[in-house]
Amino acid sequence: MFQTIAGDPYTFFESGDTICITTNGITKKKDQTAVMGKGTAEFAQVTFKEYEIDKLLGRYLILHKNRAFYLGEYTFPLVKGFEQSEGKKVHLVTFPTKNHWRDKSDIYLIRESIAQLQIIQRKFNLNKRIYLPMPGCGAGQLKWSDVKEDLSVLDEKYIIYSKTEEDFIF
Repeated sequence: MFQTIAGDPYTFFESGDTICITTNGITKKKDQTAVMGKGTAEFAQVTFKEYEIDKLLGRYLILHKNRAFYLGEYTFPLVKGFEQSEGKKVHLVTFPTKNHWRDKSDIYLIRESIAQLQIIQRKFNLNKRIYLPMPGCGAGQLKWSDVKEDLSVLDEKYIIYSKTEEDFIF
């Protein structure tokens, strides 16, 4: 069974860990980059700007539609407040919770993303810790009680995180 933790995984992940980015399926018409919403997607886009993950995800979305994707392994840059993570390697995986960034999160899409994440984990040998924010529970407007049972298929290497312990109480 998965674990839960309060805090930001970018402050305590180890080299080789995986961080999931909750996403949607929309690309910008102007440049075909992915719309990187609030929260984990926005942070990843800003933090890994030099790698242009929004362009990579945009290409994947155009070719394969809205699904989970392995974006690759990246070196964490120097970021104020996250100096302890500089130079560590991290795998990034997308985890769609919405079809459009304006929508509420879709529990059926989250269920598909869980299954796809497990396939990606095996295919790319992501055998260390895999951090996943409470899917759909922030801007997606779902409650922890809406998604917790679906996540129960994930084993102990999966760590569901949120800002506070209170977020896990329902």
